[in-house]
Amino acid sequence: MPDFEELPVAGEGTATEIFSYVPDFEIQTEEQFSGFRQEFEAGYEQTFPRFSKTRRAWSLKFNYRSETEKNLITGFIEARVGGEEAFYWTPEDETSPVKVYIKSDTIAITKINPDIWDISFEVEELT
Repeated sequence: MPDFEELPVAGEGTATEIFSYVPDFEIQTEEQFSGFRQEFEAGYEQTFPRFSKTRRAWSLKFNYRSETEKNLITGFIEARVGGEEAFYWTPEDETSPVKVYIKSDTIAITKINPDIWDISFEVEELT
């Protein structure tokens, strides 16, 4: 029997919850083809991939939502301590959920009317 116990720690890519709220149709998707470039004194360069696969990021907007919906969406994010804990979300036109985290440092929340809110933030895929 091992002398240690394994515990999942938030922020280490553990994802247990599913974000099931549907954003507005206009979702902006960004693909990150990131690489690392090393320059040598002899004048040549070498490039290396930074990630094992292309990372995707999405800008999600929830417009004209009730105060109840706003509280549910922001409550879900706050329960994940902002971007510290990963969760699953299914992008538009996909059938399988992907593991993501909140990429934004802030969540934009705008009050349109007494009970109508706009919410927006970014999520990024974990590889």
